[in-house]
Amino acid sequence: MAWSQVSPRRWERRIDGLDGFCAHIASVSASLYNGQHHLTTFNKLQLELNMPAADLEASLKRAWIQLRSTFIVSVATDGDELHPTVPPIAQTTLYYLPTTSELILRAPHHLLDGTGIMRLWDRFLGILVSPPEATKITFPDEPSWLPPSLSEVLGVPDEPTPEQRAMIMEMFRPYQEHGPGIGPISNLGSRPAGYCRHAKLVVPPHITQAIIQACKAKGISVSSAIQAAYIQTIKQHADPNHPSSHYITTAQFNVRPYLPPQAAQHAASLYLI
Repeated sequence: MAWSQVSPRRWERRIDGLDGFCAHIASVSASLYNGQHHLTTFNKLQLELNMPAADLEASLKRAWIQLRSTFIVSVATDGDELHPTVPPIAQTTLYYLPTTSELILRAPHHLLDGTGIMRLWDRFLGILVSPPEATKITFPDEPSWLPPSLSEVLGVPDEPTPEQRAMIMEMFRPYQEHGPGIGPISNLGSRPAGYCRHAKLVVPPHITQAIIQACKAKGISVSSAIQAAYIQTIKQHADPNHPSSHYITTAQFNVRPYLPPQAAQHAASLYLI
């Protein structure tokens, strides 16, 4: 599923793996709610740089353009105001809010996962702090930086063999038998489109340290503990009329540690299974 050039400035490839699932969910929700996509990431950073406002805005735009994505200066007072009002997007987009000096990263989930977001921030902030010389910034080589599909980097054929197909179906059978899994009461398709909402939980440093120490003592990762806590919360607020009693997830494993070395430069993508 390699990229192919379909016009002078356009390259395409088939979606595969989890990016296909995320794109499908986004398409379904958009068809029901006036183009609003489910599974769109929203990530915020508070910027602290001792730089004149005009120079800062230009530097942010220059650094972001080097990542070949869209940059927007927003008049929103803060990220909380921006979140419920911005229109749907089709590409990774960075918003700069001069009023609060916030950076907001939005991206369809089929383009980026959590680890990919951190890698993208790292690359962007590195360019911002240590910008390359203007003569070293080139733009004709974009195709070489397109992230390969998961199937491509793992060497999975476009058309699986009968044995591989049977193995896939065997692994996927529990999901089919018990899905959809438990979840909160859903009004999908029964109410008009509303605004995006978000919630956050700020964990104090001493509690954070206690969580880390407890995870180390039990030999589990912090991310696993968070996932377990999420499942317990879902159980408490699950729809009592749901026909299933199973919690189901479609993405549990970050496969970046198992990718070939040449895929490391493409880490800002979606590499989950």
